[in-house]
Amino acid sequence: MKPESQLTFSFETHTEAAALGSVLRPEIKSDSRVKTMLEIKDSQLLLTINATDRNAFRSTVNSYARWIRLYEDIGGIE
Repeated sequence: MKPESQLTFSFETHTEAAALGSVLRPEIKSDSRVKTMLEIKDSQLLLTINATDRNAFRSTVNSYARWIRLYEDIGGIE
């Protein structure tokens, strides 16, 4: 079974969701082990991660968690 997940981040406005999306978009990349997709729907940011193995999945989720935490720490998320 290939690990996959869709993470949903809800915001008060579309502008807030789009701001985080613009920060994460340069990090979106697909390779032979992981495919990542980012979508903004209304005031939600949807991050979909599909991986071929648990290690690739775990490292990708951890990377996005760190980037989102950094964005939050510098005041991007109230």
